[in-house]
Amino acid sequence: MRAASAFSSGPVGFAGGFVDVYTDQEAYARRYFRFYLPYWRLDWPGGLTIPRQFRSSAFLLWYPGVLLNMLLWSKEVLNLAVVSLPARLALIAFYAALLWWLRRAASPVQSLGLTAIVGLPVALLLTADDYADYLNSFYFESAGLVFVPWFLAALLGVSRSKAHKAAALCQLLLAALAVGSAKAAWAYWPVVAALGCILAWRRAGLPKGKRWLQLLLAPVALVLSALCLRFHGPTEYTLTMNSYHRLFKGLIALSSHPELQLERLGLPEAARCVGKSPWSPEGQECLALVQPSLGLASTARVILGEPLVLLRGLRAMAGHMQFSGLESIGRLPERDPRASLSAGPAALWWAAKRSLFPRGDWLFVTLALGLALSSASYRSAGPRGQLGMAALVCLIAIPFDMLAAFLGEGLADASKHLFLANLCFDLALIALLGSFWVWLAAMVESHLRAKKAV
Repeated sequence: MRAASAFSSGPVGFAGGFVDVYTDQEAYARRYFRFYLPYWRLDWPGGLTIPRQFRSSAFLLWYPGVLLNMLLWSKEVLNLAVVSLPARLALIAFYAALLWWLRRAASPVQSLGLTAIVGLPVALLLTADDYADYLNSFYFESAGLVFVPWFLAALLGVSRSKAHKAAALCQLLLAALAVGSAKAAWAYWPVVAALGCILAWRRAGLPKGKRWLQLLLAPVALVLSALCLRFHGPTEYTLTMNSYHRLFKGLIALSSHPELQLERLGLPEAARCVGKSPWSPEGQECLALVQPSLGLASTARVILGEPLVLLRGLRAMAGHMQFSGLESIGRLPERDPRASLSAGPAALWWAAKRSLFPRGDWLFVTLALGLALSSASYRSAGPRGQLGMAALVCLIAIPFDMLAAFLGEGLADASKHLFLANLCFDLALIALLGSFWVWLAAMVESHLRAKKAV
């Protein structure tokens, strides 16, 4: 929530934006846990500029919300319900466009089934606590919730005939940059977009004279990813904490020979620091001990010494899937009697994720099955192929996000850092179900027509 420092010094009722757990535990719990804090001081401590370390495309949603707040609510107090209006309106617009597409993309029977199989689950997903609660915060994940669905919509536009036209590609490019620049860990998204663009072109039938464009996608995607990464300017403090988490709550913690890895780094005395949080008193001592040795060079040394630790990292991250929500944000203010409740339609998707969706090794089995099914269907004509392509791109993005999250901060706050992987998994599942329904309905309709003709 430090990103809010661009226009707010902290929530109303607190002396500052930061509360120390060791100074006032009750204030710390109220500030960071249990409840949604809707009112923030609008005092512009950073002026009108975005601090470099907090650059994000999320501000494309927040600044219009702040302007609405000043026009409709107050010039001194931010109301997050007003600030989040642009993001919510963008999601409503996406959902309206989705329903319109579902009604036009298939036969009446197929369209009715798609509305139930795709439209209803998407509505539950977009209002699920695990996702919608981020709109009540200044976390960058809220940008992913808005921009990823619109990215998929742009990708479907590219997959139509004559999709090599510049307008469709520009829409896809802007959507990819919006996702990739939301968080440093999502800078890989232009690479996902390039893969999606190749799939879309194959569906649309790119003319032979234009196939050379595919050769440009790889270097262009890498350059755009580098630019997205460069767009973010983390402070030395952030880089230090990320490096500590990456090593001591990630790579070294999962190493088969942590003592040997620490010897290679010249830190044999840091064995007690493995798995320790830097926020605890003991962790602060560890941080001071190892800080001179932190950095990308140490990360590379550990990986080169034991490459299999990356696979262990992916497997460990898979165990944290299907838990993308945070207890530090909520839907209602603390004085609302419903604040401690989690019931109603908005909780249905949340409950399904936790109880039914795969994690751990079963996640990889599910991903392999999903990749096989979507690969078999994405070149089909009509909505079956378009939904299959959307599912395939989302499934490809999941391991990218899991690896990026692990190399970012190890297993620290893994559930939060896997926000995009969770969102892509859910969207892929819905798209696959929709694709299967179109295939099944088409088979039944074809059978009935043949029987009627006889």
